[in-house]
Amino acid sequence: MVKEINYDIPLRKISLPKYNEVAKYLKKIDSNKTYTNYGPLVQNLEMMLANHFGTNPSNLVITTNGTTSLKTILTRIKNNFRKSNLIEFNSEEKFYCILPSFTFSASAMSIVESGLYPIFLDIDKNSAQLTPQIVENYLNKNLNFKKNVIAVMPVSPFGSRLKKSDWEMFYFKNNIEIVYDEAWCFDSFIKNKVGDSAISLHATKSFGCGEGGVIITNDNKKSLELRKIINFGFDQNRISDSIGFNGKMSEYNAAIALTALEKWNENKSKCLELQRYYIKKLCSLSKIKILNGFDTTFAWGTLPLIFEKKINMEKLILRAAFNKIEIRNWWKQGLHNFPAMKEFPKSCLENTISLTQRLINVPFYPNMTIKDIDQVCLELSHYDR
Repeated sequence: MVKEINYDIPLRKISLPKYNEVAKYLKKIDSNKTYTNYGPLVQNLEMMLANHFGTNPSNLVITTNGTTSLKTILTRIKNNFRKSNLIEFNSEEKFYCILPSFTFSASAMSIVESGLYPIFLDIDKNSAQLTPQIVENYLNKNLNFKKNVIAVMPVSPFGSRLKKSDWEMFYFKNNIEIVYDEAWCFDSFIKNKVGDSAISLHATKSFGCGEGGVIITNDNKKSLELRKIINFGFDQNRISDSIGFNGKMSEYNAAIALTALEKWNENKSKCLELQRYYIKKLCSLSKIKILNGFDTTFAWGTLPLIFEKKINMEKLILRAAFNKIEIRNWWKQGLHNFPAMKEFPKSCLENTISLTQRLINVPFYPNMTIKDIDQVCLELSHYDR
C-alpha cells in the first residue's frame, strides 16, 4: 500500500463552498421538495452558466460530469446514424471516433461507453493538440477506416484554447462530426460554429462543484436531443424512443455550483495575479517552458510545464515529494499505453511519446502564496542546468 504524503504545496488545493454558504440553497431544496430531474436549481444554474459562456440557455445542457457530457454527445451522433439506417442494430461493423493519445482516460472511456471505438493519433509538437491535418493524413493512408469514422474528438490540453476555425473547415470538407473535449476550458471556452463541447465541473478544475458537466451546442434542436439522452431517451410519453441513460445533475450539486459561482470572479482575480508572478519567475529558467497557450487571458486549472529534453520523471516527482511539493505527470505516457486501450488502433505517436517524457504538472490553485511559487520554482531550478 502506497503511503499518502502530506504535501505542504499540493498539486491542487480544492476549496469548495462551506455548509453555511450553501445553506440558503439547501433550504430551497427542502422547500421545493425537488431533488433531481431538472429541478429549479439546475435550471437556474443553466441560466448562470449560459451567461458565463456567452450562449443561449437553450443551447446549454448540464450533466452529472464531464465524461457523461462527452458520452451524451457521442450517443446522439450514433443515435442519428442508427435512425438514418447507416448503422444496423445487429451489425458487427465497427464505427470509430478519432482522438489524441495525449489526453485523460475519460476521453477514450466515453467513446467506448457510447458503443464506438477509439483511434489514437499523434499531436502537433508545438500545440500538443490533435490537428485536422494529422487526422486527414491518417484517413488518406487508412481508407479502410475512413468510411467508418463518424466523429473526431479534439482535446484541449489542460485548458489551452482549441483552433476551432480549423476544425470548422475540416467538418465542412469531410462531414465528420466534431466533439470538443474542453474539460479544462471553463474560462477559456470559445463559441462553436460547428460541433459540441463538453466541459467538466469536477473539483480539480478552475471552477468545480465536486462533480458536474456541461454540454454547449449551437443548435436548439440538438440540445433537445441531448436532454432526452440524459433522461433515458424518454419522449413526452416517457417512452424511450432513442438510446439514453441517466446523466442528470442533482439539485444538491447545483447548490454547490451556484454557491461557487458567487466566488468565481474573486477566485479568477487571484489566479490571474498568481499567473503573472509564475510566468515572471519561470522566465528565468532556460530549459523549462510553459505549455503553449497558457497566458493571463484565462484562469488556469493547472500549470503544465515542458522540459527541453527527456527527464527522469520518477526521480523528479520523488525529490519534489521529499520536499513536500506535489508534482505529477497527469496524463502519463499517452492512453495507447494503458492496458485497457492496447487493443484499439493507433498511428505513429512520435510527438506524443516525446512530449510525455518531458511534460509535468506543477502546483497551482487560487490560494497559493508567492512563497509557494518561489519554492516550486526553486525546486524546478535544479533541472535547469
